[in-house]
Amino acid sequence: MCIVIDLNRIPSVLNPDVSDHSEFEPILDWIDRRNARIVYGGTKYKAELQRMPKYLGVLSERKRAGQVYEVDDQNVDGVEQQIKGITQGTHFNDQAIVAIVIVSNCRFICSSDQEAHPFFKSKDLYPPHFKRPIIYSNRKHKAKLNHRHVAGKCGPCCSSS
Repeated sequence: MCIVIDLNRIPSVLNPDVSDHSEFEPILDWIDRRNARIVYGGTKYKAELQRMPKYLGVLSERKRAGQVYEVDDQNVDGVEQQIKGITQGTHFNDQAIVAIVIVSNCRFICSSDQEAHPFFKSKDLYPPHFKRPIIYSNRKHKAKLNHRHVAGKCGPCCSSS
């Protein structure tokens, strides 16, 4: 299983010293128990991640430990451009997250961006018959972090290192 973490939640998930870490600690526990991997990729997502050097280092360490999977940037960028076309004229600016979900066949997004949630769930942004992701935005969603919420085969992030 894999999860895409909205960049504004990376500190909340990965840093125990952040004030709202307790809300996102179940995700880190889920990953540490080897039940899931963080998945990321794409030029935009990685450029934004570069502005967070502390967490870029943490993700690199976790990647070496097999807890992070990086999807192909070109694939993510291509899908992201398609989504930008669909969402043009809206306030939505997290097309990269949806693209990572599609490319990786990921079933979970960690995000507290309430304005983005309707877009993350919009069937218009996904291929036909694509199972839209589950959104984790606080500790109340802890029960969602299990395999029974995933139908079908998980994406490449869980089948290879």
